[in-house]
Amino acid sequence: MTTETTVWQADFVVPNAEAPTIEAALDALPRLAEEGIYAQFEDGKTHTRFALYINGQPSADLVTALEAAAGTKLDFRPVPEEDWVTKSNQALSPFFAGRFYITPREPEQRTPLTLFVPAGLAFGTGAHETTLGCLHLIDRLMHRYMPERAIDLGCGTGILAMALVKAGARNVIASDNDRDAVIVTEDNMKANDIPAHCIKPVLAEGFDHQALDGQFDLIVANILARPLIDLAPDIKRHLAPGGSVILSGLLTTQEQDVLAAYTPLGLHLHDHFRAGDWSALLLS
Repeated sequence: MTTETTVWQADFVVPNAEAPTIEAALDALPRLAEEGIYAQFEDGKTHTRFALYINGQPSADLVTALEAAAGTKLDFRPVPEEDWVTKSNQALSPFFAGRFYITPREPEQRTPLTLFVPAGLAFGTGAHETTLGCLHLIDRLMHRYMPERAIDLGCGTGILAMALVKAGARNVIASDNDRDAVIVTEDNMKANDIPAHCIKPVLAEGFDHQALDGQFDLIVANILARPLIDLAPDIKRHLAPGGSVILSGLLTTQEQDVLAAYTPLGLHLHDHFRAGDWSALLLS
């Protein structure tokens, strides 16, 4: 059986020390979020392999931008759609993040805290250090605190919004500025038997949506350091008294810059989770 080719792929390998910088450069490309995704896989103790996937044949200017971010020439080749999704799923292994069990393949048995998140055209399978950090901090926080109203800002696949519901939250907004992310979140909610009334996925830039009016007891934002800094006043304004904020998508070297934007607003570091060169912060 043949299928129409819609996805193009290119791989490259870099020393582990260069991976965080390249990852940040790729995340900063707005067109990559619109036209494709990237996944990274560890090749060994010293090198990291990046696999880039683009919807449709990438334009020459997009390839140029990607090569500049990657620091190397890229050879894109077409692959059947079912092949790249299967390949991505097979490259990821199930794992625990605190009490959460995350798997890219349909689990034979599900516990209340199982999250089934297949690879797809939205970022966030849970394997990346930034998402992993958020999951651990959500787990720690919700051992002792149950938010009445929460938001996953920049939801990607909706994994963090679903984790909030799995841990007991019942009023969660999953927001992203990428339409594909909103669609994928809705699909993943169904795949995880998440009731529609528990999570409301919305397409929005920042807090620019009526569903995001008012205040939240918990705001989770797994994006990038610069947007986190720029959003600090809005996040503070939308945070309910006594509420908490989980911030991620930042390198450990960017922690102080991010904290410098939130501390003057009365939000102070309460907990953190570091994995590799990446950090997640819990503020309250």
